Amino acid sequence: MLIDTSKIFDSIRINKKAAQERQTAALCEWPGCQNKGTHPAPKGRDNAREYWHFCINHEAQHLRHVSRSLYQQRAPDQSTTSLP
Repeated sequence: MLIDTSKIFDSIRINKKAAQERQTAALCEWPGCQNKGTHPAPKGRDNAREYWHFCINHEAQHLRHVSRSLYQQRAPDQSTTSLP
């Protein structure tokens, strides 16, 4: 049996047009950056299915900022706690 005529392999072939569309990446959405935006980052909790597209450097900066702001929201306010 030839692979080219198999019904199994026909169902798992990559659509060339879809593959080409995936290869063309948008530019990084960080202001002033001209690198390819190959790394998606979620826009927020309310927009879980929407993504910013950043280069690797700006994605790391964005994730650090998001992590830091989430930690500050969850951390207890140390100025109001008193020690015995």
